[in-house]
Amino acid sequence: MAPERASAPAGQGADAGPRGASGLCANRNWQKLWLGQTVSQVGDYVFDVTVLLWVGTVLAKGRPWAPAAVSGVMLAAAVPTVLVGPLAGVFADRWNRKRTMMSADLIRAGVIGLLLLVPLCASAMPLWAQLAAVYTAVAGTSVVAQFFNPSRFATIGAVVAEEDRARAFSLSSASANTVSVIGPPLAAPLLFTVGEQWALLVNAVSFLLSYLCIRFTDIPAATADHNGRRGDFRAELAEGWSFIRRNNVLATVAVTVFLYLFGVGAVNVLEVFFVSENLRTDPSWLGTLNGALGAGMIVGALLMAQAARRLGERRLFGWGILATALLLFVYARSTSLLFSIGVLGLVGIPLGMVNAVLGPMLLNEIPNRLLGRVNSALNPLVYVASVSSMSLAGIVASDLGPDFAWSFAGLHFHRIDTIMTVSSFLMALAGAVAILRLRTGLRAAPGSEDPTAAGAGPDDA
Repeated sequence: MAPERASAPAGQGADAGPRGASGLCANRNWQKLWLGQTVSQVGDYVFDVTVLLWVGTVLAKGRPWAPAAVSGVMLAAAVPTVLVGPLAGVFADRWNRKRTMMSADLIRAGVIGLLLLVPLCASAMPLWAQLAAVYTAVAGTSVVAQFFNPSRFATIGAVVAEEDRARAFSLSSASANTVSVIGPPLAAPLLFTVGEQWALLVNAVSFLLSYLCIRFTDIPAATADHNGRRGDFRAELAEGWSFIRRNNVLATVAVTVFLYLFGVGAVNVLEVFFVSENLRTDPSWLGTLNGALGAGMIVGALLMAQAARRLGERRLFGWGILATALLLFVYARSTSLLFSIGVLGLVGIPLGMVNAVLGPMLLNEIPNRLLGRVNSALNPLVYVASVSSMSLAGIVASDLGPDFAWSFAGLHFHRIDTIMTVSSFLMALAGAVAILRLRTGLRAAPGSEDPTAAGAGPDDA
């Protein structure tokens, strides 16, 4: 049984623009969505870093429980994704997606606006109340995002022609990576020079600007062909999970993403210790290393569309993960700061391609009526894998201790590079799973001359 395809009626609206290589240049609908996303991401990055710094260095400054208070912020953001995300996907498929996105932006702007009262009334509020307000605002905006994100994902599939999707996600991913590099450095100066209220204001305004971009986007009615449907909630929720299980590509993506992010999570939480223990340099260089990774991801995202045309989206997904794993293994063996900066820049290229190609892959497999549920079912895997990996890596690293060392085949390992090496093997396993399971029915991007792309999608059995 061949999988259902997501409909992509780009060109139906007045501003959709012509299809073809220049489709995105004339597609004003996509440009408005892309602009709104980029503006909102700038606000989000400033907000995320500001809240962590605000809680850790202002509200809980000098308290022995300050690290736990900062962890509480991250927990408040993660829990709604795992608990609310899959449920929200049902409503994202039921409701009008344009109205859902507009309402979500207005609600988030309002929540951040209310949070502005905390720094303004700090002298009259006990510390516990200030922390409770922060956690509530973070959790609230995270809950609303569970409705916004799948709606936006489905909308891209509606306003962008199928042959333009790879390039659309390539540019969106590149802009997101650029924001991730320049956004966080804006937060600390805002917090420590003009106060946290200005950083909060930036985020609130970014949601309002995103609202305006969506408000003036002409979204075809086909983005929500089941709007207003009121079926059995449990049956609709199960339908999304069932579709993932029966679809070879989606089931493979689910397994691969979990293994892949389980490895990535360990690297993220231990990298600061890698800098000090393995590279034997000041941890402040971590920002430079992350900048090199971000620069590589920007390059990879921009190259994704061309690479997908040559290799096919599925080949690029699997081989990109495998390349990332091999380069990460090289990084784990490094003892030179300059060499590590160069390797991380290279790691970012296939990593950026993988992140960017996942969107068009999913849109090609998921029918429009299930986009919200399937997308919301896959998203919690990111948090479950990452949080589990980070927790386990921290426990293992603590148990091994800083003096842990061993040798194999002339190679010398210590505690951090040992865990990072295991992580790279998990990521390599993820890449191998994707390569092997996605070999049948390989599908290149539209316009490719790849002879293997002639057939339809894989069998679903």
